[in-house]
Amino acid sequence: MADIKYYRHREINQAKWDQAIDKSYNGLVFAYSFMLNNMAGKRWDALIQGDYEAVFPLTWNRKFGFSYLYQPYLCQQLGLFSKTKITTKQLQEFMEAIPRRFRYWQFHLNSENQFFHPKISFVNRTTYQVSLNRHYTDIYDQ
Repeated sequence: MADIKYYRHREINQAKWDQAIDKSYNGLVFAYSFMLNNMAGKRWDALIQGDYEAVFPLTWNRKFGFSYLYQPYLCQQLGLFSKTKITTKQLQEFMEAIPRRFRYWQFHLNSENQFFHPKISFVNRTTYQVSLNRHYTDIYDQ
């Protein structure tokens, strides 16, 4: 796998970012640059694998001199978005690549991000999603 690199907001190619969300199998409107720009301003950076094969937005803020990651208003789910099925190992690599300058994390991973770590506190939240990747009659029948 390609290296995961940290990019500051000004370094992110937002056209490539949006294409990555378009082509990701788990893309959500919350992860598009227009949404992140409106909800977090210029206070979102990213972890990017390769040439935008997988992306992970990092929405941040500062308080009392400390940088922390948070969940922006109206952005229900963020986390890792990828063109291919996300593995536990890949997600773990992204989580470990989060810069240490972010001392506190409180964000919501998307429903395709299955992750557990004994030193990280998790809260499971319920969300209801209907996959629209099937024929209408199949969706209607269920």
